[in-house]
Amino acid sequence: MAGAEFANNRKDCADHNMRAVVTSLGLSLDQVLIVGTQSARTGFYGLAPTELKSTGLHETQTDYAAFFAPVSEGVSLVTHMADCGFVVAEFPGVFGFLHLTRLNMAENSTAARDFVHAALAHYGGRIEDVRLTLVAAVRGENYPQHFTDLPGHRPDDRFPGWFEAGLLTNLSKPDWRAGDPLNAADRWLPDNRAMMRRLLLRTGVSPAQVTDHAVLDPCDLRLGHASHGAGMRGHIPIARDAYIVTPASVG
Repeated sequence: MAGAEFANNRKDCADHNMRAVVTSLGLSLDQVLIVGTQSARTGFYGLAPTELKSTGLHETQTDYAAFFAPVSEGVSLVTHMADCGFVVAEFPGVFGFLHLTRLNMAENSTAARDFVHAALAHYGGRIEDVRLTLVAAVRGENYPQHFTDLPGHRPDDRFPGWFEAGLLTNLSKPDWRAGDPLNAADRWLPDNRAMMRRLLLRTGVSPAQVTDHAVLDPCDLRLGHASHGAGMRGHIPIARDAYIVTPASVG
């Protein structure tokens, strides 16, 4: 862990922790690119502006929800993640990741499809050759929700279309129907993994092209994950998990 002399409000702490992770894996600093994910953009290695940090690591100057690179560049992609979905995407000669979050996972969302097809268009790939691996996705029981009858705080405000699709359940009142009063004490569970799989299949891949049988839960504190949500609730220090995508030719 980075020491107290590194200011968290400037990301110094996170940057030095990331350097420690990278070096512990035997990767050289010039083989790594850190990509921020607080965005809806799709980025491509070689086009995205980068900067050299004080840690010796390069980082994109702009955040991206999806990012891709040619395998031939010999680079690893690294990102800080919280409690969202992390998907590795591959097709011949190209690899990258998709960041799935509540903000781009409305039931009718085309975000995953847009990310994948942007990469296919950029590199000249085919959807038939794409492989998608769901690496991390929070389970509903570790991501409970509470709603109130206020604008922006209703089920369909925060999870558009999920209830109608059967992917958002009121555990406290299983017979709840749209239009019924909302009780802030009621406990709701969103089926994040089912929604993520639905959005991945919406890209046009077949079920055989999606791998989701060994998915990590970033909110499972028993496994030592640095869940941001758990940190905000005071269960652990606020932190992020580090995700590193490395082609076999690099690792």
